[in-house]
Amino acid sequence: MLDLSKESPFIGMLGFQINKMEGGRSDVSVEVRKELLNSAGILHGGLIASLIDSAAGAAAYSLVEEEQLSLTTDLTIAYLTNVSKGVVHCFAEAVYKGSRRIHVEARVECDEKLLAKGGASFIIVEKSGSWDKSSLKPV
Repeated sequence: MLDLSKESPFIGMLGFQINKMEGGRSDVSVEVRKELLNSAGILHGGLIASLIDSAAGAAAYSLVEEEQLSLTTDLTIAYLTNVSKGVVHCFAEAVYKGSRRIHVEARVECDEKLLAKGGASFIIVEKSGSWDKSSLKPV
């Protein structure tokens, strides 16, 4: 299991676990807990969106060079069903990598039940200095 919570505090705050991140593929999971439910008592759609973005981002990041970053440019989600307990996994796989862009497809599952499908596109940028957004340079 990889711990990226120092590099991405948001991932740590949500309790995401990066189980796999290599070769354009990733598996990111989260255990459903009360704080992640919406007012209907089911997993919040925003959490599912963040899970897809994080898993897709991990898959994309595994393909870029050490001096590069991959930043989300768009995210699409189809919510199919939901859960209120269990461990939810997002499996993501890069389906396209060009010199400047990466596209990743993802599926969200709990106990082999498909909860959502999605996709994300990323731009590849060079890290520069402390890599604040003003220092990012497209490849």
